[in-house]
Amino acid sequence: MWKEIRRIFIGEEEIMKTIDLNFDKKISEEEERMIGFASEKIISYDITDNSVSLTLTDDSDSEMICKKLKQLISGKGIIYKPEVYASNVMCKNYFGMNVITESEIIKKYEDGSVVLNDTGIRLFSCFDQLCLGIVEKFNPIRKKYPTIIPISVLYKTNYLATSPQYIHLCSTFDETIDEYQQAQELYTQDSLTEIMKKPKYALSPSACFHLYQELKNQIIPKPVIYTMRQNVFRNEGRFNWTDLSRLRDYNVREIVFIGDHEFVDTIRTKIMETTADLFRELGMSFSIISTSDPFIMPEMQRYRNIQRRQKVKYELQLNNNKSHRTACASYNLHGVAFSGKFNFNIEGIEVTESGCVGFGLERIVIAFLNQFGMNQNNWPRLIRENIK
Repeated sequence: MWKEIRRIFIGEEEIMKTIDLNFDKKISEEEERMIGFASEKIISYDITDNSVSLTLTDDSDSEMICKKLKQLISGKGIIYKPEVYASNVMCKNYFGMNVITESEIIKKYEDGSVVLNDTGIRLFSCFDQLCLGIVEKFNPIRKKYPTIIPISVLYKTNYLATSPQYIHLCSTFDETIDEYQQAQELYTQDSLTEIMKKPKYALSPSACFHLYQELKNQIIPKPVIYTMRQNVFRNEGRFNWTDLSRLRDYNVREIVFIGDHEFVDTIRTKIMETTADLFRELGMSFSIISTSDPFIMPEMQRYRNIQRRQKVKYELQLNNNKSHRTACASYNLHGVAFSGKFNFNIEGIEVTESGCVGFGLERIVIAFLNQFGMNQNNWPRLIRENIK
């Protein structure tokens, strides 16, 4: 049910309106992150248990927006309770995001972007090495890929259908001096798209996509593990930049494993075990739980429960405070989704599958500072020794 409850005027001009939308369940944090994707006409929102109060522009279609939001926030709720694979609950005095940014270790640059300064850079490198250490015993093949990725590759992965909200497209101008000379003027007129070409590339949303393109049509001699550190880019939505836990541009230590189902499942389990051991040693509060991708496309909603039921996705969630955790790593089984699309196979194996693990390095640094603060004397010995 929804109802328009208030219209706001300045003089005689209507500038916005506020409506209430009620659900038959409490709205989860994951569902809250989707609200902005219902319409750009949403100016702001407030949540109270199972009710969302939306402030909309005066020219918005209230009924259409409510319909879209109902599609994003299912009235049936989550059917499958998450499985807790591992956890470590610690009593801590947490440090807020404002304390971190005031310290200059991490500076909020703009919506979804941060700057790391000296100590932040050393923490970043330290956690990258610790995450790399999780996979080094498997003798992985190291890779380094470009920042941009062809849109044709994203199409092949089905990313344009499953998660188009995340994509940052890259475009250029026609190669003529006349259009180059127009660029400055057209920008000030908000008309730059008049001379922009159809995008052929995007900023990479996932490191493993580059690898699958490289392996296209190959026969791989034996089960194999790859690793790379990659800049990835995702549009998390305009309402999700309020703190540092959601970033537009961040780095991932990625691990990809390819083999039969038993190999892929075993490697993922071993990596989750080693992750839990590492963060217990660091004395950090965390949980590794089964979850699903945050699909917003209505036709993809059913896959959320399928993923939860089959436990194809787990997340390492680190506490930012007593009640809030941020997903700082994901552990995924792909089945034949990519080996089939890109036609790569392991020699002698009937069905080749893949899986990946990605550690969000800036997110880990931020959660670490939330839990231990800026005084290095209070940091775990393993970190103090490795940042020197």
